[in-house]
Amino acid sequence: MCGRFANLIDDPGVWEDILEGWPYAADTGYNIAPSRNIPVLAFDHWKKKPVGRGMRWGLVPSWSKEINPQFATFNARIETMEEKPAFRTAWKQSRTCLIPIRGYYEWKGEAGEKQPYFIHLDNGEPLVLAGIWDIWSKADEPLYSCTIITRTAMGPLADIHPRMPVRVNRHHALDWLANGSDWLHIISHQQHPEEFASYPVRKLVNRPVNDGPHLLERDG
Repeated sequence: MCGRFANLIDDPGVWEDILEGWPYAADTGYNIAPSRNIPVLAFDHWKKKPVGRGMRWGLVPSWSKEINPQFATFNARIETMEEKPAFRTAWKQSRTCLIPIRGYYEWKGEAGEKQPYFIHLDNGEPLVLAGIWDIWSKADEPLYSCTIITRTAMGPLADIHPRMPVRVNRHHALDWLANGSDWLHIISHQQHPEEFASYPVRKLVNRPVNDGPHLLERDG
């Protein structure tokens, strides 16, 4: 799963052209939790280019009667999202998106003693995740929301947690946005765990109210 991340991006690297205007008046920080308004890239089919906007992290299906579903929607399993009621409408409409982050946190160990780890790309570039989004229109203004697609963890990442977010590389990013679900089979096979790095961080990150660059400091 991916339930907490840092998304303050100092150097966009090869993503500089796509991340124009980042962070789109949305929330950035070192300890972003579900329900926050995060910067997301979707495709504008009229302008024929990616556009950025703030979206609630935790997808609210268009058919939902309320903003807060009774089930968690901040992650969508790649194996089942085509069938799950919360995600299948957005998926069928190919509402794909990119969620750029600096890295994410996972916890390893027994309950009560879990050690948090920060996971990021070894080369320091942004880690851009695959997601889907939807629009909820039962309020005065439409609510845009999104979820992160996850898959079975690979390589050393599986030693920390059994799930990992699906990464999109720069080469396939525009195809994923413009052509949507047709490209899932391609990006899902372009995962290279050897490009990731991880290290333990202090348990301060366990509380979402804590924020700041000190959360990325190595524990020990």
